[in-house]
Amino acid sequence: MITTQELPNGRSTGTTPDLRIWDGQTSSSASNTALFNQPSNGVIWVLRLLCLTALGVSGYLAYAGLTGSKIAGCGGDLFDCNHVTGTRWGKWFGLPVGLAACGMYAACSGSLCFTGSQNQRLRRGIWNVMTVAGIAAGLAAVWFTSLQVLVIGHLCKWCLVAHGCGLTVAGIILWKRPAARSTTKLALLSILGVAVLVGGQLIHEEATFEVETFPDPSQGSGAAVAPIGQDEVDGGLFEPPTGGVFEPPGMSGDDGAFQPPAPPPEFEPPEFAPPPID
Repeated sequence: MITTQELPNGRSTGTTPDLRIWDGQTSSSASNTALFNQPSNGVIWVLRLLCLTALGVSGYLAYAGLTGSKIAGCGGDLFDCNHVTGTRWGKWFGLPVGLAACGMYAACSGSLCFTGSQNQRLRRGIWNVMTVAGIAAGLAAVWFTSLQVLVIGHLCKWCLVAHGCGLTVAGIILWKRPAARSTTKLALLSILGVAVLVGGQLIHEEATFEVETFPDPSQGSGAAVAPIGQDEVDGGLFEPPTGGVFEPPGMSGDDGAFQPPAPPPEFEPPEFAPPPID
């Protein structure tokens, strides 16, 4: 390619060779490259593994929440999955929050199956979906983990696994930025979606119940359960009578047999003498 160079006084220096090499891209194709930047196959497989793991965990938690079944592998003072999922923060308008997570990670897993397509528009749409869902997953992970630590006071192992996957997906999306020019706009959609989730949990509070178990004194474990009537019950308003063992009337002897009281003496009417007759 031959070009001419214009001097400031308007004179031309003649022809000078342009050593730039044309790479076959037009200005429009270069713009598309700046708009769309697909990660490598290794990164894509990492995203697939993370989304499938989060999908499986979220599906299990959603099933346990719908059926009321006990979550396996949890129990104790700190890690109590049933307590965490049974609070108001484990639901959204009465439905387990795991259902929303299932839908989000199912969409991500399905989209990642078509990253090898030759259709540029399709692949651009896939990474737009991944950007929105990935950033939303990271924000939701921060929200629910903060609730467990600061509000509920208990942790759920299964929830932490899903939240860890969501944070990692969000980190990869923000690092690679496959939709470079649209990342900010797509992130606003993610923030809006998480805001709807948080707002629904804040305005809707349903009645929750917690079953507490007390130790059985007959089993010999734990402290004995005090009977009703002791000083510590009802603020000490009722105090049982003291002064030894109560004995019913007529109890005598060492055999403890009940002796009925003696019958009253037989009634004898007074003697009646008629008055003398004159």
